[in-house]
Amino acid sequence: MLGLVMRKLWRNRLKLLSILLITLCNITAVQAAPAYNPNASPSEIVAILDGPGLSVSNFSITRGATQQYGVFTQGGSVWAIDVGVFLNTGNLGSIQAPNSGSAYSHNTKGQYLDPDLSRISAKAKYDPVLMEFDINPQGDRVNFVFAFGSDEYPEYVCSSFNDAFGLFVSGPGLNGVRNAAFVPGTGDAIAVNNVNAGSPGINADGAACNLNNATYFVNNGNSSAATQLDGYTRPMTASLEGLIPGQTYHVKLALADAGDPAYDSGAFFKWLSSTKSQPVDLSLNISTNQVAPAWNSEVEISYTVENTSANATSLVQVGLVWPAGLVWVGDDSAGSYNLATGIWDANVIPANASKTLKIRARVGTASNYRLDGEIHFAFNQDPDSTPFNRSSHPHEDDTAALMLYPIDKPVNSAPMITSYEGAASANISTPENQQAVTTITAEDADGDAVTYRLGTEVDEHLFQINTNSGKLAFIKPPDYEDPKDANQDNLYILTVIATDGVNETTQLLFVTVTNVLENSPPKIVSEAGEPGTTLSMLENLQVAATITAEDADGDPIAYSISGGLDAALFQISNSGTLSFTTAPDYESPQDSNNDNVYVVIVTANDGFYSVSQTMNIMVLDVFENLAPSIISYLGADAVTLPIPENKKEAGVVTAIDPNSETLSYSINSGADAALFNINPTTGALDFVIAPDYENPKDSNRDNSYVVEVNAKDAGGLSASQTLTIQVMDVDDMPFVNLNVRVFLQGAYNSSSKMMRNDLHRQGLIPTMQPYGELKTAFGYASSSDIVSPFDYKGKEMVSAAVLGTDGGNAPVDWVLVEVRDASDPGKRIGVAAGLLQRDGDIVDAKTGTNVLSIWNVIEDTPYYVMVRHRNHLAVMTAAPLTLSRSPTVVDFTLPTTPVYGGYSSRLESGDIALMWTGDANNSNTIIANGPGSDSNVLLGAVLVAPENTKVNAGFRLPGYYSTDFNMDGATLYAGPNNDINLMLGNILLYPGNASVSGNYIIRGNAPI
Repeated sequence: MLGLVMRKLWRNRLKLLSILLITLCNITAVQAAPAYNPNASPSEIVAILDGPGLSVSNFSITRGATQQYGVFTQGGSVWAIDVGVFLNTGNLGSIQAPNSGSAYSHNTKGQYLDPDLSRISAKAKYDPVLMEFDINPQGDRVNFVFAFGSDEYPEYVCSSFNDAFGLFVSGPGLNGVRNAAFVPGTGDAIAVNNVNAGSPGINADGAACNLNNATYFVNNGNSSAATQLDGYTRPMTASLEGLIPGQTYHVKLALADAGDPAYDSGAFFKWLSSTKSQPVDLSLNISTNQVAPAWNSEVEISYTVENTSANATSLVQVGLVWPAGLVWVGDDSAGSYNLATGIWDANVIPANASKTLKIRARVGTASNYRLDGEIHFAFNQDPDSTPFNRSSHPHEDDTAALMLYPIDKPVNSAPMITSYEGAASANISTPENQQAVTTITAEDADGDAVTYRLGTEVDEHLFQINTNSGKLAFIKPPDYEDPKDANQDNLYILTVIATDGVNETTQLLFVTVTNVLENSPPKIVSEAGEPGTTLSMLENLQVAATITAEDADGDPIAYSISGGLDAALFQISNSGTLSFTTAPDYESPQDSNNDNVYVVIVTANDGFYSVSQTMNIMVLDVFENLAPSIISYLGADAVTLPIPENKKEAGVVTAIDPNSETLSYSINSGADAALFNINPTTGALDFVIAPDYENPKDSNRDNSYVVEVNAKDAGGLSASQTLTIQVMDVDDMPFVNLNVRVFLQGAYNSSSKMMRNDLHRQGLIPTMQPYGELKTAFGYASSSDIVSPFDYKGKEMVSAAVLGTDGGNAPVDWVLVEVRDASDPGKRIGVAAGLLQRDGDIVDAKTGTNVLSIWNVIEDTPYYVMVRHRNHLAVMTAAPLTLSRSPTVVDFTLPTTPVYGGYSSRLESGDIALMWTGDANNSNTIIANGPGSDSNVLLGAVLVAPENTKVNAGFRLPGYYSTDFNMDGATLYAGPNNDINLMLGNILLYPGNASVSGNYIIRGNAPI
């Protein structure tokens, strides 16, 4: 005994020395101390240990003296467990605050070496305390939330004085006795030598130890108000799997001093719980409507638990930590949130769903308030989160925090209810069988939007109120003979609430339901009387159905149209005849979704009551031959076409037929009809003899030849167009010839060294040059034919022969070839539209020759030559070239061809030069972000497309659009082969973008 006393004195001296050394380096924050009750009854202990998902029975204390076990409260600031069960190897002085002595020990004189605990620490036999009980789990896992502390810290880390505790489980499916008390993710048992500050103590004696679990350790030091123990762990959750739900398992909690009874230890438990291994993924989020509220004002705080897995879970509990000074005002939990414990019982969270708790709170004048929350329990395993480890792992997604920063500003004024003169209460009378009651109105002095809701006191559950308009109505029409109010006297009492999101005002309403003379409603007895009736009828007829109704009271019946998506297209007579206002056309449906099924609601009214029926009128097709439409030259009835003399080709007439019948073209009439021939299949109009300007043959000899052409379908219906062919004097009309080549980046294929012809293969290239108006040039806008973004109204038409070529001569798209003034390159002298082929040649759209004539250009004169495209930046020669009727070759596909503005005017790669793509709006710029952004133009085209009914940014918009930067026949904002990436890549890789900025603007060098 004397040896034991001397050893304790020696250990105390060493401990005092270490405390003095540690104190020089550490200042420990003062914390509120827990309160301990060593006199708790077994039932009180069981009530705490009995956590969600299991039941506890057969509880007993098999080892331990008075004050070695019990329950504690107010433990949140130390153990992060507010209420729990404690064990210790001394007495209350071993764990109570403050840590006022250099060492504390209490020898209970008890010795017992538990066989299971000895596997953790071979000498842990002093001052033992053991709790044993049975559990019946609902899941296949058992979980333990606990903390451990010891006065052996820090001097005896890595020594034989390795105080330890274990949480041992045995039963069906388990191999012997299993210890579940271990450091999460490591399998290390809970002992001084396994959980510590990460360095050996000054009294280490070479015992095996683990110094890698410092994350879970708190150094308590001396003079702390938290606990007598010199060190303790943060709360940990350990789990043991492999249990069989519904079976009984034996649990033993064991704690003992190791080596001698000096320097006590303690263990602190939240509960035991059971979960199942089927995983879920839960996360917690905290948000507020005001991060910086006014002093002493109210805020709304939302806690949302989201389940992003395919499995539902239940028994979900969320712990909410509130700071001092933040006052709870109310919540929408319907009792599932316990203000006293801070626990929100969220319970069931369905798969891929969420649940939100909204709390109204009042802030004070503190500079800030921190709110914390953590998911404490769910019946399913969440692999990426562990409950009760907020302090050691604050960034797991089951943990959330929110900061409020109150500021000194005027307090928000509550709204003022103005209905019924703003009285605190009002009496309202309403007849039975009517849902509408009244409209509540309110004003807010701060100009905040006011919303409305109902209280929850008396009869509010029978009413509904429009959140925004304040319209109050019964959920079901009241029946005077069968009152549903609380005391069934037809006097309904409810409270309405007007709120501005911060403050609210109430008004008490007394709604009296009055009796009215009852009348039986009419009944629709015709075939339209069946719910969702569908009737069919042939197109081109007006009468759809005859509605017949009967009334038991013999009241006269009035018929009306009361709704339906297509109500505006119908009319109904006094006798019930339902008809279209205009006979429907199967080929041109006018119903809301254009499927030839018209939806209308008809109503029969006897003067008291109404009965309605939804009808679906299906319009059936009747074959009818429709006349073709001429679309050449914008479909104008009369067109003037200027052509040079000595050419037979006068123009091409194009028409379409709504019945898809084959059309034949002919000359119908006209003063000069005899001078023309027309191809009956292609519509190509030619002079019989090439006209001579000096010897005109037209009827009035003014070189204006008038002819009317006709397009007829197989049924004999036709359309006509009058053409005036204006023959121009070649000698008086100067021109030059060009042989121009160019590559478009959007269509270029580096493997074939040619451009793709996707637009041609998909039949998207227009037969007439598209630069004459917005709709044809850009595709995403409509306009009158007088608006031309490229200021060119030429009538070039592509012939069938040129459009039908393949291989390297296959068409890619239309381009403009322009001749610019040598002294003022911004001034255009002449222009022609040509068809660009895959090999880079620009050809005459009618003949296919690679020599393009530019009229009204004086030969043997220097000019700049420019090529423009719908969505590529223009390219122009670096200097003026002397042009003549002998074709001048300009090959923009070669980097060696100098261009205006230098090498950055084109994308040059090796021996190939390409025009930059990405200019969707003819702005001569390529912009990804900001004003004039081409990406916004692209996104807008996708979102507003009529066929994009879901307004989906990932919608693929097929067609001839300038937003189709890669020229594959479709505009795509997101996803594979999208057009944005090509434009953005150009911006990032542009030679002038030294900082590789996504906000850089590429500006075209050619002066368009």
